[in-house]
Amino acid sequence: MKKKLYLIEKQLVFVAILITCGRAFSQPLFPSQEVVDKIWEATSLNNNRVHVPYVQSVQTYLSGSSMTYPNLAINGSSSLELHFDDIDSTQHNYYYTIEHYDANWQVQNNDVNSYLDGFANNSLNDYELSIATTIPYRHYVLRIPNNDIKIKRTGNFLLKVFDASTDDVVISRRFTVYDNKISIDANIRMIHGGSMNYNNQKLELSIDISRVQVSDVFSDLKVVVVPNYIWHGAVTDITPLFVRGNTITYEKELSANNEFRTLNLKDLSTNYTDVDKLVTIRGVDHVQLPTDIFRTNTPPRSSDDMNGKNHIEKFGSWNSNTEADYFYAYFTLKSELPMIEGNVYIYGALTGYSFNPWNLMVYDVDKALYQNRMLLKQGFHDYCYAFVYTYDNRIDFSRIEGNFAQTSNDYLIFVYNRDRSTGLDDLLGFTVVTSFP
Repeated sequence: MKKKLYLIEKQLVFVAILITCGRAFSQPLFPSQEVVDKIWEATSLNNNRVHVPYVQSVQTYLSGSSMTYPNLAINGSSSLELHFDDIDSTQHNYYYTIEHYDANWQVQNNDVNSYLDGFANNSLNDYELSIATTIPYRHYVLRIPNNDIKIKRTGNFLLKVFDASTDDVVISRRFTVYDNKISIDANIRMIHGGSMNYNNQKLELSIDISRVQVSDVFSDLKVVVVPNYIWHGAVTDITPLFVRGNTITYEKELSANNEFRTLNLKDLSTNYTDVDKLVTIRGVDHVQLPTDIFRTNTPPRSSDDMNGKNHIEKFGSWNSNTEADYFYAYFTLKSELPMIEGNVYIYGALTGYSFNPWNLMVYDVDKALYQNRMLLKQGFHDYCYAFVYTYDNRIDFSRIEGNFAQTSNDYLIFVYNRDRSTGLDDLLGFTVVTSFP
């Protein structure tokens, strides 16, 4: 009910603000609540998800840099950091848990003592208040490991943050813990003419399993490739091409997609090319972004994108975590006709890599535009438009953005080994390889 009321409120405010900005539409095509809920549920099981609209700017990365991915070496010196803002006027108390999953993110290991040193539930009470912001917030930080908890096994993990007063989940975030006992040698190359998929890229992969015990390389080893930390685009059907002693080689064609669209909003000013129009209403900035177009038939171009990440920064601030301000960003995508077989979502780290209802684009018949109003925090934001088919919830990242072999991508490569004595999947190999850096 809370989610549905929020959607109705969002749609009404969206219309009112667009009228104020001179962008009114009279015939919005809203998908049914049933369709929105179905997509949300189908794409978020044991996945990255923000469950409530008052939690904003959720980030997970390794200590020291928001440009890193949340993949933690089990014996390394780095820690995993979770950052988020609570913009609700009512203060909430939070606690967190960590769940362990198999390589497919399906089967949960319920023996907490087998993968954690510490308690199953732990308080999350490290926060700072925002400083001189038009929308006040509390900025929370969690670091793992800490004095309360340490992870002692490799694999896939789901970090969940709960509201202590209701025991409802407010945040779900994936991360992995690995031990590089399996060495990985990987290369990405462009596929040239002669292939049906000449816009794709080819992964050439070799692994060395001489330091681990593998009973059956075909059933116990699993290779997963995740482009740009987009788990919704994970490639899991990768099988050995050759097995020569302890060396196993693989090859796989991968959809290259396109460079991410970028926004530089560390300084809210109409002098910036990423700000088309700025209106301040009741002290809060409303920023109209330039209208986007389909990129399927536009020539690919090099880009200084962050491969889908975002970086919080306010120009001239000492601590952007607490000094960066929130504003409403208005996204528009030109489309002569609505795509009735599915829905369009804004996607990337700025939306938590999820398909929340508030990331949904709504079609304006009169303007021939998809539109959305999103609350953002100052900084650098990458994003793309993802299309989700209604009939089977299939996600298509190239229908709007295109697919070009020249695209520079980060490919996160995970190699799991099934422990037959426990039935659990250990993550014993991990690396990141970039195509055409």
